[in-house]
Amino acid sequence: MHEIAALYLCWAPAGAATVSRFLKSYHAHPAGASHRLYVILNGYTGGQQDLLDVINASRCSVITTPWSMVDLAAYRWAANYVKEKYICPLSAYARILCDGWLGKLRDALALPGVGLVGATGSWESHYTDRALWCQRANHYFGLQEVFADYPTWPNPHIRTTACLLEREHWLDPVMWAPFDAVPVQSLTIEFDIKNPPGEVHRMTKSDALLMESGYNSLTQCMTKRGLRSLVVGRGGAFEVEDWGRSWTFRDGTQDNLIVADNQTDAWTVMSAEEKAYHRAITWDALSLLQPYDKMLIEGETAWGRVKVS
Repeated sequence: MHEIAALYLCWAPAGAATVSRFLKSYHAHPAGASHRLYVILNGYTGGQQDLLDVINASRCSVITTPWSMVDLAAYRWAANYVKEKYICPLSAYARILCDGWLGKLRDALALPGVGLVGATGSWESHYTDRALWCQRANHYFGLQEVFADYPTWPNPHIRTTACLLEREHWLDPVMWAPFDAVPVQSLTIEFDIKNPPGEVHRMTKSDALLMESGYNSLTQCMTKRGLRSLVVGRGGAFEVEDWGRSWTFRDGTQDNLIVADNQTDAWTVMSAEEKAYHRAITWDALSLLQPYDKMLIEGETAWGRVKVS
């Protein structure tokens, strides 16, 4: 049996062209590691024969979600089906750029003390982004609530658009507990998928953002386990302090990128001014903040909040 399950998320409303673009890139670039490709058919409500034709022609395994899910929940659903030791989530807009892409991820994950690797990572903080918005609007309504959920900048986290980790780590009940209305053990593939239990919490986009970059993010969970998270480019792996110089995400021409997505694609068409701003909020957010706002993101706020650890 293959050791890696590559889980491509097919978001049905995006149409056949999106999945066709991914599959074309997948077949054009040998993965460099033994794996099985699964297509997660998510948000499918019937029809769309062109979409089904594209998927069937790929001869991959298909896992259909019982209802429309946010991406991380769909990966979790699929992870309950597969038996491979490792999973590699790939977003709906993923596009493979080089040969050996999965082998590079696998080799980096095999390094001592590494628990998570990804094609891209970011230091961006939703809290600091909110502080910047408040700075421009000249008010701070809502900032306190955001502070409770997100670390301030820098907030290193692997982006889940293309990453690799052990399946058991992805299914860790501790990581999912904040997003479940019932114990994680009860969310299995054994219940009737046509009539899912109503008490099961359906993960929202806000939940997904928290899981990727909040205090209990996937990356934070790895850190609590004593494991490192690395960004992997064409030329090798990068420790967290070097992510902003890896030329993979919002950096230069992103020439070191192994798997693109809609955000990396957006970077390529930004103006110089837009690139400067997005690079700053990702890798140098303090340069954009006024002195009072710098004080805010350090937790010394006007409302006397205590920084969450």
